[in-house]
Amino acid sequence: MLFDHTLVDTFERCETEGAFRFRDHLEPGTPDAARLFGQAVHAGVRQFYEQPYNTPAMLGAVERVWNGATFGPREYRTLTYALNLVATYATQYPPSKWDFEVVLNERYMENTVTGECGIVDRVVRRKTDGALFVRDLKTTGLYLSPAWQEQWRHSQQAARYLDLVEHTLVAEAFLVENEETVSGFLCDAIHLDRRGYAKPDDFTVVGPFYYSAALRDELREQRTRKGSRISKIIGGAETPIKNTSHCFRWNAICPFLRFCVADPSDRKDMLALAVANGELIKREWKPQEREI
Repeated sequence: MLFDHTLVDTFERCETEGAFRFRDHLEPGTPDAARLFGQAVHAGVRQFYEQPYNTPAMLGAVERVWNGATFGPREYRTLTYALNLVATYATQYPPSKWDFEVVLNERYMENTVTGECGIVDRVVRRKTDGALFVRDLKTTGLYLSPAWQEQWRHSQQAARYLDLVEHTLVAEAFLVENEETVSGFLCDAIHLDRRGYAKPDDFTVVGPFYYSAALRDELREQRTRKGSRISKIIGGAETPIKNTSHCFRWNAICPFLRFCVADPSDRKDMLALAVANGELIKREWKPQEREI
């Protein structure tokens, strides 16, 4: 079994939610605005790096992902905002200002030996010294404060991506093993303004952050142990543990809350009914498809 950031992050947040999603393959039946907005912005930025001067193609990529979805009148993450955000991104980072060249642009990678996978947004090579970096796009409603930025100095997601990129580039003979490595991690961060329009100071590139070989070894060993626990839960050898402190998060309720608080003897029938009426849907996890 392969593990990506979404799967591991979900189990770390709450093992019971992870079991619903990745063992039972259950998802909410209605679109999630935050997830769809992130997908649409990623699609537009990916197209921008493919064809920096093709604005219709860039905005068309956003619209294809959005696919006519609608949300309530109070939802600020709209198609119009996504289009505006991507267009503003293109003006903030025109090719004339790039201090790097793009080596890889949004690509799924996996390592069947370590059991890890993920979609890496970009691998870039710095023009000044030829150093390679992972440059990962993040959208967040939080302010891009120094404290928010510091989280990427010690991130399992960043460490996983560094490992995946090196494995992929060595396997494809782009890198010669032990002669060149990926130097570090950059976070291409976008602040989401609840007023629904983009400003220049909503965009910043955080880092680079450098991960020593010893730190990467330590983080990799911890991911391996976490993966072992997750495998046992998905396989039915261990019972998932509830984390009630995460029933409410990101100003929203967990979509599985009403099932968790129900009498355990009623839960199976409730889940079956929710699938039958469309409240929940069965969806196989496919790590090759972007979530956020």
